[in-house]
Amino acid sequence: MLVISPLRAVMFDQAKYTRSHGIATGVITKREEMSADEIVQIKQGQVSVIFSSPEAVLLPMWKEALISLPMGSNICAVCLDEAHCISSWLVCTLTIPIISSTIEYGNVLILPSSSWTH
Repeated sequence: MLVISPLRAVMFDQAKYTRSHGIATGVITKREEMSADEIVQIKQGQVSVIFSSPEAVLLPMWKEALISLPMGSNICAVCLDEAHCISSWLVCTLTIPIISSTIEYGNVLILPSSSWTH
């Protein structure tokens, strides 16, 4: 699953939480902030959940990885976290050219944050 979040602090908190529950998790940030091992694990599809900012997931390195194997074939869902914050870039960015050629879209389900319970 690819989770796109415009809020960096929330993204890192969510990644920490999923890892604490034994879920292999990767975080896509600027290349200079990532270790070589993190990059390889994400690109080879060794993580179940990938968190990324909208800007980072659109970097050429990640756009290419998202449409290639094995990473691209492991993405079963794209989640837009904090979607109320991203309305300004939704139209221009989320035509999602990075995956539109490889993923057939089915139903889209929108869950407002008030529907989540902790």
